[in-house]
Amino acid sequence: MAVKQGEKGVAGKGTGEIFRVAGPVVTATGLRPRMYDVQFVGEEQLLGEVIQIMGDKTVIQVYEDTSGVKPGEAVLDTGAPLVVELGPGLLGSIYDGVQRPLPVLQKVMGDFILRGVKSPGLTREKSWRFNPKVKQGQAVAPGEVVGTVQEAKNVEHRIMVPPNFRGGNVAQLKEGTFKVDEVVVQLDNGEQVKLVQTWPVRRARPVRERLMPTIPLVTGQRVLDFLFPIAKGGTAAIPGGFGTGKCVVGTTPVFLSDGRLVPIQKLFEAHKGKEEAIGEQLIELQSPIEVLTFDGEQIREGRATAVYKGQTESLTEVRLRSGRSVRLTPVHRLLRFDGREIIETPASELKEGDSVLVPRQLRVRPRLRQLPLPSEARVADRVAVREIAARLKHEGGRLGTRKHAKQLGLTIDSYWNYRLGRTAPKVSLANRLGVDVRSIQAERRSRPIRVPREVSPDVAEFLGLQLSEGMIKGGKVVEFYNNDQQLRSRYRRLVKRIFGLEAVERHDPTVSAVSLNSRALVLLLEAWGVPLRSKSRTVSLTECLAAAPEEAIAEFLRAYAAGDGHFAEEGLEIATASNAMAGGLAYLFARVNVFARVTSKVLGGRTYFRVWVSPKEAAKLFPSYAAERYYDSYDVVPLDSELLDSIHEALGSHAPRWSQTFKNAYAGERVGRATIRAWREIMTSGSEVGANLGLLDTMLDHVLLDRVVQVRTWSESTDVYDLTVEDTHNFVGGDLPMLLHNTVTEQQLSKWCDAQVVIYIGCGERGNEMTEVLSTFPKLIDPYTGAPLMERMSLIANTSNMPVAAREASVYTGMTLAEYYRDMGYNVALMADSTSRWAEAMREISSRLEEMPGEEGFPAYLSARLSEFYERAGRAKTLSGLEGSVSVVGAVSPSGGDFSEPVTQGTLRIVKVFWALDTALRARRHFPAINWLQSYSLYTQILEDWFRKNVNEEWPRLRSWTQRTLQEEAELEEIVRLVGADALPPDQQLTLEVARMIREIFLQQNAYHAVDTFCPPERQFKLISAIKKYSDLGQKAVKLDVPTKDVASLKSRELLTRVKYESEFDKELTNTLTQMDEEFKGLGAT
Repeated sequence: MAVKQGEKGVAGKGTGEIFRVAGPVVTATGLRPRMYDVQFVGEEQLLGEVIQIMGDKTVIQVYEDTSGVKPGEAVLDTGAPLVVELGPGLLGSIYDGVQRPLPVLQKVMGDFILRGVKSPGLTREKSWRFNPKVKQGQAVAPGEVVGTVQEAKNVEHRIMVPPNFRGGNVAQLKEGTFKVDEVVVQLDNGEQVKLVQTWPVRRARPVRERLMPTIPLVTGQRVLDFLFPIAKGGTAAIPGGFGTGKCVVGTTPVFLSDGRLVPIQKLFEAHKGKEEAIGEQLIELQSPIEVLTFDGEQIREGRATAVYKGQTESLTEVRLRSGRSVRLTPVHRLLRFDGREIIETPASELKEGDSVLVPRQLRVRPRLRQLPLPSEARVADRVAVREIAARLKHEGGRLGTRKHAKQLGLTIDSYWNYRLGRTAPKVSLANRLGVDVRSIQAERRSRPIRVPREVSPDVAEFLGLQLSEGMIKGGKVVEFYNNDQQLRSRYRRLVKRIFGLEAVERHDPTVSAVSLNSRALVLLLEAWGVPLRSKSRTVSLTECLAAAPEEAIAEFLRAYAAGDGHFAEEGLEIATASNAMAGGLAYLFARVNVFARVTSKVLGGRTYFRVWVSPKEAAKLFPSYAAERYYDSYDVVPLDSELLDSIHEALGSHAPRWSQTFKNAYAGERVGRATIRAWREIMTSGSEVGANLGLLDTMLDHVLLDRVVQVRTWSESTDVYDLTVEDTHNFVGGDLPMLLHNTVTEQQLSKWCDAQVVIYIGCGERGNEMTEVLSTFPKLIDPYTGAPLMERMSLIANTSNMPVAAREASVYTGMTLAEYYRDMGYNVALMADSTSRWAEAMREISSRLEEMPGEEGFPAYLSARLSEFYERAGRAKTLSGLEGSVSVVGAVSPSGGDFSEPVTQGTLRIVKVFWALDTALRARRHFPAINWLQSYSLYTQILEDWFRKNVNEEWPRLRSWTQRTLQEEAELEEIVRLVGADALPPDQQLTLEVARMIREIFLQQNAYHAVDTFCPPERQFKLISAIKKYSDLGQKAVKLDVPTKDVASLKSRELLTRVKYESEFDKELTNTLTQMDEEFKGLGAT
């Protein structure tokens, strides 16, 4: 934003006051502005634009949050439209919607931008070397280049006479190093040319002549370049949803919000229905699965709305210092703390020593869940027996005894015995009739026991003792072994209080035991999940503990540790031979905010596990570990040098107290949380650094930073699974508690298209999507030049949680930047993600203005606004005679994937290329998920000459063959659904196989693979030519009566699927084609 704080009084043309505030729309009086003039609103002078004038009332859309703004506050009219600064320094910059540089603002005030803050779009600190291209006395016209500045390695910034100048002769010319606001050329009419110029964002920059778009914008994405190309200066729309496949293996447990641990494969099987899907499958859940998820600050409940099953050819295992490990696909992202912020990092890119976020505490809302009863046991509760008899009598009288007995699965004799109270009914009958049972017995005359119906602290304590040192013998006797008299006495009191049973003690030569001879108790414990045999290796947490309250969980852990734990000075150790029990204990400790780690050791060919809890964590449950100070090597934080610098500066005179701490931290040591809290307390309440440390400390109440000790990746074909979690896209899961993660097409275009300059607008996108853009783009290398990709990019980040009105400003700001570089003679690609969010902003503003709504509530002028935006694209001859272009790709996000909604339809009436993202393809994990039957390009014919001359003469013919084959597949699929593929003639079966090859080998592209992410046209042609050759040879073989399945099972067919991932593409493709010739020759087809 070009108007500076100190210029307000000078620029102002009048002052009014606020009459009404309605969200982002403010009505003022006492002004005489022009449409779209900039206004400064309220005491904080928030930036806004005039969008409506009604008599004395001026309606302003404000680009900042209007909370707290009230009628009567002043409004200042600047008398000028919203402009952006254009000059050296735009590339590599990250702006908000009104061209405020976000990195500069973050350095000044932290992650949260204050309202009313103004900052120039271009820095006044940096100097640029200006090389003049005109001479003294030379006549220059508007738009003409007067000199150059080397803005980036491969981008020469051309300094032009602003289009709104009159032009004239050069009166004064300078050469050397200048800042952007210094004059470099002065004309004889007094006009001064600086390195920076300004331009109103809503006004298109003029050009000399519009040109036909005859050159393709090469994207490196096969489905786009080959089937649906866009020309430089063209327009395209991408409607539909985005997503990427990041999955875990099927045995990975998912921690549900009710406390249960369920393998992700079981979740999939439970929701897939009866149909057996081949290959990949995405199931949209009618009833979302409640999970726990991390939202950036805390772990909270979340909703998984879909579950996915697919396949992978490679796996990555990440092992952490605490014993946690997980197997997942190499692109699956884990949350890593880089010393300053959380970064989503693919598993295969993690390195030893990296800090990964793992849960510290797992809060679960207590849920009333009755403990299960053994269905084969007998009801010993007299009240329940009478209630069962009464219900049998009532329903038998209504339905008839025989019919009612049949419904209940009873013989008529048993029915009457239960109805007359002669025989104790089974618990299963009580459950069917909805009768509450308070006591049970194993047989009709055996001793009854009381049955608790929920997990109380006493029940949890009993289970802790039983699972640690207990055993069930012969299916009839429950025993507890321990030489501690107090523990045995406690066990006896618990069974008396809970079950009403008297236990007996006995003393064997090496151990003392408490014994209970009760078949009913054995049946009850079995129903609760206590193993009857091989307990040491099969024991796990019983499901009844899942939703128990925290006080019950604490009692269970205390009892389990008392029975089977070792209380050492260095911490609590619990040994177990059961992997499931070790993981379950780690989850239970997390339930009560205690961090546990697990180690394993192989002895005698068997694996044993140890659960470790440090004294600091153990003190939360065991008073014997209480101390004034602790050392915990896990509760530490890595801080990068830049953050340490800001902390040191913020501490001021207090910094010397921690001189050794800072020295160690700069050397790479981690800082304890106690130190971070001490720093935070010293800093003033308004300190931005202190606030950031506070956020970090709050986050660390919920998560802990665990170090990576090993990352290994290997080839393995296996099924993988994933959950789609709303908003946060991660869930808590793993054998030990871990955080596991879940708009690629347009970002791929931004990364790899061959435009010389790329402008990326994140217009109302979700924060996690913009985080991926802002964190990954600065690290990428341009495949064309080898220079950092950001050197030819400018990012405009306007996320969905920012004020909606600012979305409109971001769209126009991005377009003005694109036109400016076009005027220099460059080909510019503008990516607007997404225009639907802009349209939603227009709808909200329109509703605030109380305008007559159009279709689905959008304003009637929606189509006109979209047209104004897309019409600024095009290839042109600039005022200086250079040729440049602006290509616009707009992402549209229709609700529910409905392409008939107004934004999509309004866009399709304007753009020439339609890339339809298909949810069905996304469900099959086919990416890019662009539907080849619905998409189209109106540039295909006009670009054919270019592809013939620059790639291969056969390009158009192969493209037609590819589309024809895919169309034939779609038509044959209707027949296959009715009669099956085997009913088709061999040539049509081969057509289906070739179409599958085109889809899987050619159209599918892995955005996260180092080689496959970018495919130049020459390689695209070679790959599709190889598939065409396979098809031609296959047709010859089929005509010779070779079975289609033999053609499809050739080794060269399999090799062809791997070629696109090879760094030595040409060499591998040649070898594959040679093998293909030999194999078909063996079939008699040459």
